[in-house]
Amino acid sequence: MALLDQNHVMYAGESKVFTCTHRDEDTDALISLAGATGTWTLVDDLGAVVLTKTTASGITVTGTGTYTITLTPANTSSLKGRYSHQMVWVLADTSDQLAFTGYLQIKGRIA
Repeated sequence: MALLDQNHVMYAGESKVFTCTHRDEDTDALISLAGATGTWTLVDDLGAVVLTKTTASGITVTGTGTYTITLTPANTSSLKGRYSHQMVWVLADTSDQLAFTGYLQIKGRIA
């Protein structure tokens, strides 16, 4: 089962690194991400994808079941509002797994 309510707040134009884990829902053991491909997606309230990160660009596997998602200032400088985000892994055995869902609130800067 995916982790729900993975909610975060940040400011537009700010860097952010999310440190994440992916665990087996039955055993709570970390799941191997060797040979897996991951996609993190940020979606606006109309369902349009506004930002995507993949294991080829922005997602780094750091160990068994652990990874980071890196947002740069350029990724968020033009964004403001509440967005849905989710992380999906396609494992080496081709199983498709939703790792987490939640909201990312991006606040505008005053100056």
